[in-house]
Amino acid sequence: PIITLFSQILWWPVLVNVLSHFTWPEGSRRWLLAFAVWGVILLATALLTFLPGLLDSWKYTNALVAHTHIAMAGMLTCFLVLVLVVLDKTGRRRAALSRWPGFLLWNGGTYLMIGGLLWLGTVEARRATVVYFSEPASQAIYLLRLLAGLMMIAAVIGWLKASLPRKET
Repeated sequence: PIITLFSQILWWPVLVNVLSHFTWPEGSRRWLLAFAVWGVILLATALLTFLPGLLDSWKYTNALVAHTHIAMAGMLTCFLVLVLVVLDKTGRRRAALSRWPGFLLWNGGTYLMIGGLLWLGTVEARRATVVYFSEPASQAIYLLRLLAGLMMIAAVIGWLKASLPRKET
């Protein structure tokens, strides 16, 4: 698996070359950059995870859930928003999704969510009781995850409100 994962690095120059020749609409570059950053983080954590010993300790912990969040909440969401921004003919969604507050709330919340899960998974790998007995450390991390989730929900609500058609009164 490690050789296969390392081969993913070979695709990055090809992807960068192809994407650099595209004319990106206003507000899309930050999502493109975020997509790339999450992709690099996903690949780096995948490579680290498969190192001898680490996968065994992180199996069935929140650390692997963190890795999944990098792929889904981080990379895939940025890609999907990028698609919405590029394909938007009306400009309404592009304007909504291109605003800095939503971008920062979503990516900041995702970063906090992943950081909390990784932290909890690392502690959990050493001492599973931290999760099972609701110790203060796990409760603090779950509170951090709640804050992260609220940040992400706030971003989505802002995007929806800004992108829905307004009724004229």
